[in-house]
Amino acid sequence: MLHISASYSFAVLWLAPRLSQFRDRHPAIELHLEPSHTPLQHSDANVVILHATQPPEQTGWTRLCAESCVAVARSNHPMFNQPEVGPADVLSAKLVHIAHGKGPEPGEFTWRTWAERLGLALPVPSTMLTVSAEHLAVDLVLAEDVLTLVNQLNAGRLLSEGRLRAVPGSAVVTGRSYWARLGDADIAARKFLSWMQAGLAL
Repeated sequence: MLHISASYSFAVLWLAPRLSQFRDRHPAIELHLEPSHTPLQHSDANVVILHATQPPEQTGWTRLCAESCVAVARSNHPMFNQPEVGPADVLSAKLVHIAHGKGPEPGEFTWRTWAERLGLALPVPSTMLTVSAEHLAVDLVLAEDVLTLVNQLNAGRLLSEGRLRAVPGSAVVTGRSYWARLGDADIAARKFLSWMQAGLAL
């Protein structure tokens, strides 16, 4: 049994839809995927995937990819009926924020920080709704005319399928990354890490 404890939205939005590819390649490896807001607490996991600026220890971690967030809406959001849409238009829309209570300023990546990084001088409105996970924000975006900030990696499948649409010019590097650590050095865990690295490189 290969036990994978992964940052929740990465597990739901990126990893789970692709697991069939790994199973097709390695049918003898039995998998147990555990999405978690606290993946480090699952000490029995063979593979731990963490979302953080830096991992808690300096050694034993492999950086999978850096994070870039982008403002997204569902593809038929009325905002896209305008001739041109840009980041400034986002601040006049209804916004969903993601906050999980970690650190002095809760949240994955705040709308205020996003606006500052892009040099937007407009006031940042209060968000109409806050949820505790990125995949919940994506569900809300797909259901109604709201926008959220989402990791481009996690949104990639929905963007390519045309279910989500990114606001042009709204991508911002957050300074966070996804990191992986193998709980042991067994062959199955190493195969899983290599498979992930190949998929993230595409």
